[in-house]
Amino acid sequence: MKRVLLFLSVSLFLVSFQNKAFAGGGDLHYKIKIKIKGVSDTMIYLANYLGNQTYLVDSAMVNKKGVAVFESDTVLDCGVYMVAIDRTKLFEFVVSEQEFTLETNAKDYMANMVVKNSPENDKFFEFQKYAYKLGVEENMYRQVLENWKNDPTRQDSVAKINEYLKALPMKMQDFREDFMKKYPNAILTQIFIAMKEPTVPDAPKDENGNIIDSNWQYYWYKDHYWDNVNFTAGCVLRSPVYQGKLDRYMDKLTVQQPDSILASAIAIIDKTLVNKEMFRFTLIRIMNKYEKSKFICMDAVPVQLAMKYYTYEHCFWLDSTEIYRTRTNAESYLPTLCNRYAPELRMYDSSMQKRIDVVVEENTDEKIRGEILGRMIHQDSAVGIVSLYSVKAPYTVLVFWDPDCGHCKKEMPVIKGFYDKVKTYGVEVYSACVEQDTKAWIKYINENDHKWISVTDSWNISGFRKSYNINSTPQIFLLDKDKKIIAKRLGAEQLKEILYNELGIEYTAPPKKEGDDKEDHSGHNH
Repeated sequence: MKRVLLFLSVSLFLVSFQNKAFAGGGDLHYKIKIKIKGVSDTMIYLANYLGNQTYLVDSAMVNKKGVAVFESDTVLDCGVYMVAIDRTKLFEFVVSEQEFTLETNAKDYMANMVVKNSPENDKFFEFQKYAYKLGVEENMYRQVLENWKNDPTRQDSVAKINEYLKALPMKMQDFREDFMKKYPNAILTQIFIAMKEPTVPDAPKDENGNIIDSNWQYYWYKDHYWDNVNFTAGCVLRSPVYQGKLDRYMDKLTVQQPDSILASAIAIIDKTLVNKEMFRFTLIRIMNKYEKSKFICMDAVPVQLAMKYYTYEHCFWLDSTEIYRTRTNAESYLPTLCNRYAPELRMYDSSMQKRIDVVVEENTDEKIRGEILGRMIHQDSAVGIVSLYSVKAPYTVLVFWDPDCGHCKKEMPVIKGFYDKVKTYGVEVYSACVEQDTKAWIKYINENDHKWISVTDSWNISGFRKSYNINSTPQIFLLDKDKKIIAKRLGAEQLKEILYNELGIEYTAPPKKEGDDKEDHSGHNH
């Protein structure tokens, strides 16, 4: 009866963990007795939903009489749970009360379900059994239709059955509405209400009857999208409803650009602050979603969320070390978020780098070496120092690379291949080598005829590794005329496509080669 289950089955026990309750007061204890006629001498599992995934909570052995007891000195959080055998779901139920019994028969778990000492599950199975009954009827009639579809003598009956089947969704909807009126405080009612769409009023009109703002209804709908969700109780979190609603809010109701996504994320996360578990789930899901995004500049979302919410006050599940580590990591990305001014760089051409290498090699005393280098690179008339901000161009490609990096050897020729064309439009390349071997760097740029700005800083005197968070190569940034970051962490072909679109040049994607879709790990870590 998969068609009529209230909640669609998902991959069971994807991640296993011990559920911890945050209910306050009372005796911390749950005891759920399960009796299944026709099942014995086997292990059964208690699991709950968190979003649309299921998590292991407890396990128990079914004795020869078909009885198993889930019991622990803690409290189960409100929500939808299930009993399973060998990763196969047998039936769902709800948890509000902490001690109750469910009895059924393996021949038909739903039809034979008997609830003891749980008013919430009395209500839950009242609805589930009705949905199950309609589902049985629907499947039966669809089988009849299949058998009669080519029988001309049955066409009147076929038409009547089709009319009946068309009416089933409304019949189910009417029953749901009656259920919510009859049991306004039931857990299932909370879930149904959360599923309901807000009713959007007509848009305001001027004195002539014209709509003042064509986007008014969209903004009203988005502003009221969460009105029907009870964040305080949090029961809806432990059902597939909440995650689906959250994903739709972020994906469909939010413009897919970092500033809009960040604003939507903050709007919903702030609503969840009244419930610790909903807050944790929502924050982590949104951060993971955009941290893994393949779209350019989306790292701004997790970085700024981490800076706002990863505090001792909010992140109850982390210790101080983990909170500090996460915030520190986020801070390292802040200077190079898109639409920010790129950090200044003062790096060295080959002649200056050779002079620096001599000083480093000849002076083992750090103090003396520092004084010499300071005088050499900080004097106003220093020759061989190239400032990033001295590059006057409508677009600047900033690339950190390494001649020994396998991936760089694939990407740099791509940039070289279109550089001559885009240079005529005012595009310049500031190519920053991170390799310590000056001779290898010079050899590579000569052999590959790099005619753009080539600089290096073998000893990281400029601090570029920290300011640009360089831990691997290549790293490609595209800057505008004011050195604001347009795009970052690009592949060379992505860079070409973006530049061609910006410059109005027709772009044709290269033909795909075998293995293009596979992740490339040939870059260098630094």
